[in-house]
Amino acid sequence: MPRGYREFLLQVGAGCGPYYGIWSPSEVLAEWQSISTEDNGQPGRSPSEKFPLTAAETQIQNRDWPTGGCIPIGHQGCTFWSVLVLEGAFTGKVWDVACFVGTDGEWLPARRPTGLIGFEQSQPEELPALNSPPLFVEWVEGWIDRCVSDLTVRG
Repeated sequence: MPRGYREFLLQVGAGCGPYYGIWSPSEVLAEWQSISTEDNGQPGRSPSEKFPLTAAETQIQNRDWPTGGCIPIGHQGCTFWSVLVLEGAFTGKVWDVACFVGTDGEWLPARRPTGLIGFEQSQPEELPALNSPPLFVEWVEGWIDRCVSDLTVRG
């Protein structure tokens, strides 16, 4: 596991975090098994495979979901996941993936997660963009910054 993610789980724990919270390792495993099992019941992709996207591919990409080299670390609702890359050029970085139809995934480097104010509402303060894609710790810190900013408005 990438260091920042591992340390987060050891020091903070699962459950807190962006969207519906960061999953525990057992929740990650259960989700991975449910989405990566092929129709014939055999295991599909593996997190130990190399992640297929390269450093040149940081715009929206259409790839199957699930794919090798990454794990889902949380759900954003509906058909959206936050995904942590374990192998390849983006190791330790977070991507957003959406599947609108079947396994056709739309991949995008993760953005700053929403805080206390949802996507449809205007944000009280413009915050700097995160690296694209952000490291796990940058992504979580980006969420914390957004929450703090939202609290100052609601205060």
